[in-house]
Amino acid sequence: MLVFLIHVRDPQFYALPAKTRAKNGRIRVMGFPPIGIMSLSSVLKRAGHECVMFDQAHPETPNEFMIEEIKRRKPALVGLSFLSTTSYPYAKILARQIRAADTNVKLAFGGVFASLNAGLV
Repeated sequence: MLVFLIHVRDPQFYALPAKTRAKNGRIRVMGFPPIGIMSLSSVLKRAGHECVMFDQAHPETPNEFMIEEIKRRKPALVGLSFLSTTSYPYAKILARQIRAADTNVKLAFGGVFASLNAGLV
């Protein structure tokens, strides 16, 4: 099964410290690695599934990029992970865009906020 895991960006948690790129050409991002989806990806791969991760802390991973990948690759499941109440509105927007692009894909919400507020989510 093909699974996409997305760490949803919260603009209040991530910042670009400089407009310049690092010497290796990469964009500098101040944020936290998406340990939750990284761990889940490892478990899914061990179980024989194909897993693709997207980290929206990177500014070149807008919703439109992931929507196009969903249309092209047709994953069976898309997991959205986010940390806080301020991320939740962005996760809902992305979920609506995913649903509009593919009505058959299964969606799952996870992360700290989703786990603690399952009834709301």
